Amino acid sequence: MDKEKVYKLIKDYDIGMMTNVNESGKLVSHPMTRQGDIEDDVLWFFSERDSEKTTELKKNNSVNISFSGDDYISVSGTVEIVDDVETKKDLWSKANKTFFDGGPEDDQVILLKVNIDSVEYWTSNNILKNAFEFAKGMATDKDPDLGENDALEI
Repeated sequence: MDKEKVYKLIKDYDIGMMTNVNESGKLVSHPMTRQGDIEDDVLWFFSERDSEKTTELKKNNSVNISFSGDDYISVSGTVEIVDDVETKKDLWSKANKTFFDGGPEDDQVILLKVNIDSVEYWTSNNILKNAFEFAKGMATDKDPDLGENDALEI
């Protein structure tokens, strides 16, 4: 599998579910908006410095981010907390003001830099074709064509 192909799939999705380990050792997920392009095997997200999520990530920085729609993408990696005003300004968009009133210069606004370790994806033909293929697989001994699945270690 080609890394650029996978990153192109991810670029179709702005919002993913970030899963991390909480204080009790349980998995928790948060909807997160991806910021900027994917460069140097990194995904960027804004967060709040004093949020529960940020506190949890300081103790265990392993995460999984899942993107879904027509395709399904699972990204595993580790988080670094970044508090660089210039990087925040570079990644800032007007949409972020909805969640962060103070803008990129606000001391409470930080970045979560996800260093990608691995990616797995499942491409989907479309929901109607998949339903047909699934039914065909149930009714016959033929394997259904439900798209492509592959994994990549970064």
